Amino acid sequence: MAIFVYLSDNISAEVVPGYHLRTRPEWIFDLNSILISHETPLDQEQYIGHTIGSTDWFWNGFDELRFNLHNFLLDSVRFNGPEVTIDTDDWLNLWQAAPQIIGNLRLVTLQEFGLERFDVRWLHPKASLFAFLRNIALEETQDRFRLCIAQDVDLLFSGQRFCGCLLHYPVRYLTDAEGTQVADGEEDQELVAALHEYISLMVVEPTVDRMLEKDSGTLRAIQDLVNRLPEDRGSASGRKIVRKALEDVVDTFYS
Repeated sequence: MAIFVYLSDNISAEVVPGYHLRTRPEWIFDLNSILISHETPLDQEQYIGHTIGSTDWFWNGFDELRFNLHNFLLDSVRFNGPEVTIDTDDWLNLWQAAPQIIGNLRLVTLQEFGLERFDVRWLHPKASLFAFLRNIALEETQDRFRLCIAQDVDLLFSGQRFCGCLLHYPVRYLTDAEGTQVADGEEDQELVAALHEYISLMVVEPTVDRMLEKDSGTLRAIQDLVNRLPEDRGSASGRKIVRKALEDVVDTFYS
């Protein structure tokens, strides 16, 4: 029996079981994004012309689901995380218990479209799971399932509506905008703790408001976190990515 879902109000797609994307996902830390890139040699502008779907026009932070024009299967993904972090995991058991389908999406409504932005994000304290969620994903409903579209990436559907993305074992896929990948990050507990602190405390709206006011206490907290991540131990590449993100925050708000 075919399963149809809605990606936005008037845009439908069909679940195609048994086939998923082969590209390795990336957690682009400094851009707060989850990416599954395409496998073509085309540059981004050419690629957009050869695909259909949602697009981040003019770098406004819109999410991207791009579908192949030959078979209309999902070909690449880019999700931009919100700046609101939730500290509760009450919703997690509901989704872990939800059925999982390994497969892909085939676009049914053949037109360009926009996606609603995610409302909240969440990182497991041990960094074993990273989530971008719409508020509907936090509601308790019976009709929900996870679609595994790539290695360790689930799209969430509630009432047939797309409502979130889960990245399992995100430290494995930690990278930066320059493509630096992390070695042995999961074994570095100081790095894991710093990632959780950064996501939970540093780049959230109340903290941003304090930094806009040049709050000295927040600056000291950032500098303390940098000092707790010396690059001469643990995962040097992972620590470098987080340190660079923190230093960029200081440059942006305190220079």
